[in-house]
Amino acid sequence: TKGYGSYVWNYALDLPVTKFLAQLQQFGVRRILLSLNAAQINAIAANSRPIDQLLDQAHRQGIQVELLLGDPGWILPSQRGKLQTILQRLRHIGFDGLHLDIEPDQLEDTTLTRENRLTAWLETIRQAKNTAVWPVGVSIHPRYLDAQHSFGTCIPCQFAQFGIREVTVMFYSRNLTKITATLQNAMQKHPALIFSLAQS
Repeated sequence: TKGYGSYVWNYALDLPVTKFLAQLQQFGVRRILLSLNAAQINAIAANSRPIDQLLDQAHRQGIQVELLLGDPGWILPSQRGKLQTILQRLRHIGFDGLHLDIEPDQLEDTTLTRENRLTAWLETIRQAKNTAVWPVGVSIHPRYLDAQHSFGTCIPCQFAQFGIREVTVMFYSRNLTKITATLQNAMQKHPALIFSLAQS
């Protein structure tokens, strides 16, 4: 999409939609990744009207709204079902996509080795893709573009096999030369995927 995209972490369901969308337009934002907490998920699963109003008005203004979910605990097989339940409960809502921002390095559980953690993370994403009714994108650290840092596993190759639409690479620097070279290399190696740049 033309324009910027933005992660939205602290959205309030009772926020005046018109004012919120006007602010997005002002800053050239054409796409938002909307994070919802557990209470909000419960609320819209029971009554989707507030989120439906946001989606309807956003779409009229050419703004895409994707559901943003991210809890490193879902990497664990014992916790994976919680993500599946959320996806099932919200499947009737017309989001433009699902974006998973699940970071293996944030998982505090020490029962998994780093390699097993990575394998479990990929399985969580695979299952989420199979359950979700929307196109799925994933945020990753740039090191996961290199199999050398992923125990020999080609992460983008796995994503392509799962049917993931987009890989958003989260950079923590402003070295545009390096960032551009990294993304161009990834795009050339994995033409089936859409690559986006996110900066933190």
